[in-house]
Amino acid sequence: MTLLSKHRALPLALIASAPFFFSTNVQAKAEDQNAKLSASPTSVDTSTTTKIQKESYSYQSHTETNASIDRVELKQALLRKSSTDLLEGSFILKNTANKDFLLKSITSDQCATVGQFQDTQAFTEETEDASGNIFKNLPIPRLNTIAFPFSSFHLSCLPKEKASFVNGQEVPFIFHFKEGDKTYNFTFQTNDETNNAQDKQ
Repeated sequence: MTLLSKHRALPLALIASAPFFFSTNVQAKAEDQNAKLSASPTSVDTSTTTKIQKESYSYQSHTETNASIDRVELKQALLRKSSTDLLEGSFILKNTANKDFLLKSITSDQCATVGQFQDTQAFTEETEDASGNIFKNLPIPRLNTIAFPFSSFHLSCLPKEKASFVNGQEVPFIFHFKEGDKTYNFTFQTNDETNNAQDKQ
């Protein structure tokens, strides 16, 4: 606004300070130039400026820059044995905040490593393909939901030697966000129980 006001006032200042004997033709040209400046796309009237300021304020007030990771919800988190010695986990992440989050990695005290499954093919942190782990530096967009079903990309866990799992057991996993850590529980189910749960969805 300040710069626009200075540019808009410039032709008027020139006319006011010019000698009285300027011809009416010169004055007409100056007034015409001033009119063109006022009508140019770079000029903004008061009502337009107020509208832009209100829209900017509205956007800032609805963007939750201080929202915590508690606004990221975990739903339908299930854990089951795979056809190998690994466990596989399916879950849904829902970001209820108007703010993007970044998931850096996932760990668990029950797992030696946590990686990803793609259908029936597993990639853990110990493999050469660990760089392809989708749970490393995964953006969680604002007001968005991301699903990781057993039929697509989902979580893999290499259990520790002494780890044991029974049907209905709550297994904690720590989601390490850039903004902080949060622990979510996965419910361990036998494959039969998991299939029944999926049929009901």
